[in-house]
Amino acid sequence: MNTRSRYTRRVGFIANHFVSGRAFFSGAVFILLAVLWPTVRRSRFVKIAVAVVSICGVIFVALSATPLPIGLYGIWCVVVTTWLVASNLRPVRRGWIRPALRILVILLTLVAIACELPHYRMPRLPIGNESRFYLIGDSISAGIGDKKVVCWPQLVEKQHPIQIVDLSRPGATIESSLPRAAQIDADHNLVLLEIGGNDVIGETPPAEFEKSLDALLRTVCHTGRIVVMLEIPLPPFGNSYGLVQRRLARRFGVILIPRRFFADILTGNQTTVDDLHLSQQGQERMADMLWKLLKPTFTGQRG
Repeated sequence: MNTRSRYTRRVGFIANHFVSGRAFFSGAVFILLAVLWPTVRRSRFVKIAVAVVSICGVIFVALSATPLPIGLYGIWCVVVTTWLVASNLRPVRRGWIRPALRILVILLTLVAIACELPHYRMPRLPIGNESRFYLIGDSISAGIGDKKVVCWPQLVEKQHPIQIVDLSRPGATIESSLPRAAQIDADHNLVLLEIGGNDVIGETPPAEFEKSLDALLRTVCHTGRIVVMLEIPLPPFGNSYGLVQRRLARRFGVILIPRRFFADILTGNQTTVDDLHLSQQGQERMADMLWKLLKPTFTGQRG
């Protein structure tokens, strides 16, 4: 492996760690390590080390753009900051303050981890015997016009006995997809949404993003229909888009695919042609990932 290839892999690993949300768990572990560090006879060096580890933890959590409730983030940040300041002050008469802050930091960190873990696992779709599904997507699904690259919807159709009604378009946003969403057959039972990335890249205001996504889900979500949506890999401080996706998914009963699966493909080795659009290898990985999720709905069995 040459030097450039190693560098590319390292950059890809770092990017993946943050856009996939894994940095949230790393940061939470750093915070726990710092607060659980033995308190007996702390030297100046140890105090500095604890401060550095805890600050790194806070930075990792912040940059991970994990869409937890703003209130939880606010309380967590205030308590961690207060503990960090108090742990570097001279002992006070009331010796219970520091232990109480440590316990609060530990509890809040564990609560934050518990809140995020359900959004980290791949969901399980109901078992069924569907024969086709509708797809609303952007250039990740539609490609960018390179005839040498076979996009993942075509790969799935070739490899498995199902039909995909592909309504994806290059450059599509949530709002521009609304007319196509209205074309979905009313009695069809499965819709896959791979949309929203261009809204995030184009810095659509979160309020407009929410309005458009709400309109899209109102159009495609019907009683008895399964709607699956890919979470968008988020840039640092892009929490608001993830909060909107999760909030509306809960409201409409949409199944979310955790962003780490999509991020793993986008940041994989040789899976993109320009750090954004999928190469043939990336399309193949996308097809494999989505088929593992969708298989039970079409084959009537797990595995």
